[in-house]
Amino acid sequence: MSEFVVIVLVHLSGWALLRALGLRDWGAVPLGFIAGVFGVIVLTFAFVVAGADTTPSSVLTALALVGGVALVLQRRVLDAAAYLTVAATSVGLVGAVVVLREAHVVSYHIDSFRYLMSATLLASNTFGEFATANLLTKRMLVTPAMHSLAHAYGEHYVRSLTPLLAIACLGALTYVLVTYHSRAATRRPVAIAWLAGVLAAALLLSINRYVFHAVYINAHLTVGAALLMTAAGGLLLVGQRLTRHERPAVTVLVALSLAVTIVGRPEGFLFAGIALLPIVLAREVTLRERALLTIVYGASMLGWHGYVWLTLGSRATLESIGPAVLGALVLLAAPLHTLPGLTTARRVLLTVVFLALTVTFSGFSVLRFDPLQRSLVATYQNVVAGAGGWGLSLLMLAPLAVVAGTVALRREPSADVVWYPLASSPLLFFLLVFLREGAFRVGDGDSLNRMLIQVVPLAVLLVGIGIGATRTPGLADAAEGSFKGEADA
Repeated sequence: MSEFVVIVLVHLSGWALLRALGLRDWGAVPLGFIAGVFGVIVLTFAFVVAGADTTPSSVLTALALVGGVALVLQRRVLDAAAYLTVAATSVGLVGAVVVLREAHVVSYHIDSFRYLMSATLLASNTFGEFATANLLTKRMLVTPAMHSLAHAYGEHYVRSLTPLLAIACLGALTYVLVTYHSRAATRRPVAIAWLAGVLAAALLLSINRYVFHAVYINAHLTVGAALLMTAAGGLLLVGQRLTRHERPAVTVLVALSLAVTIVGRPEGFLFAGIALLPIVLAREVTLRERALLTIVYGASMLGWHGYVWLTLGSRATLESIGPAVLGALVLLAAPLHTLPGLTTARRVLLTVVFLALTVTFSGFSVLRFDPLQRSLVATYQNVVAGAGGWGLSLLMLAPLAVVAGTVALRREPSADVVWYPLASSPLLFFLLVFLREGAFRVGDGDSLNRMLIQVVPLAVLLVGIGIGATRTPGLADAAEGSFKGEADA
């Protein structure tokens, strides 16, 4: 086996899955690659928790089985365009792998070697036996699962996987914005929709830390991609920009994204929850979709953190016990989605949760102001004074996102699916100050400085919504009948 085979298999499996679930336009190409990568992670997660074989051959066989079944299920609707898409993307991916392998550009940190240690344990099917508390609670599963595949051809990490994921995110961002704007109730010109999508992708690509993370052996970009797919998928679902046949594909992609976020970073369960909340409280999302996403969120927390808790035994800390208990509570509360007044109280519930975060943060700030103060000073040095390597990108992006978000919320209420997790992220980031061993520090290797890339794509998505959210008098409103109201079916 080679890296070429691995990459093509990952993409084709994800593409076939989304296409079988109803997504059959060009968006299935970038979203399919993301779904394939997330599929590798979720399958590895399931195998670890179940005590099954985690070697690359087992994971890739399971992934190929998923893709193969998906192809068989849609064999009657595969047309010449589908076969041409498979051929073109496969050739393109092979060419990209050649270029990326020859370039051999990689960024790493001491943590990267710990990730690769976990990848080796997965590849040798000894993760459950030898994974340490640090590997289980800090490094977790996303990056090890991705790079364990390299052991299938005698290497230690897949050189092209993260760069291709970063490229796929640019394509997915463009697709989501084009779809969102071109299918608005007051249909906007296709040129405006494409302008919003292309400008947003160009803006994200122009951020030097995004390029850095595209070749960085760490989980931040993958978690950022998962948060982006959660919010972007929620945007299309809540905004009712999808046909009835397309909704299952996007719902499943959001479900995969939630699981990836939870097993990707210690704070992942918090960010996944805050991104999920405005989606599952929306009346435009069907009861079945809400139930599925809630169950996946709860089961992923209980599954991973419960596994860590049982593995560590008496050495387990609140870092694992808390999310495991929360996951169980979420599963028990899943039937509450049947309450008729839940979606009606959406705005109130979102406000209450945000205020609860604010009060919690304020309380900790009073009790432990010193680490917060040092963290704020370090963050200023990293973001504003240049110590974190961001240049002017965040200083320009932040006000741009605020302005675009204000415009978007006035004209597109569904944009709060993106705005809510983005606005909540500073509270979540700085709450971590009180839960970690020390304050954030100055330098591009600081945890918060690296974690910021996880929410930067959300800010760019919000900018793209604002760019396209223009009223265009005189254009037909006929699109509303095609895409509105189908969520209630």
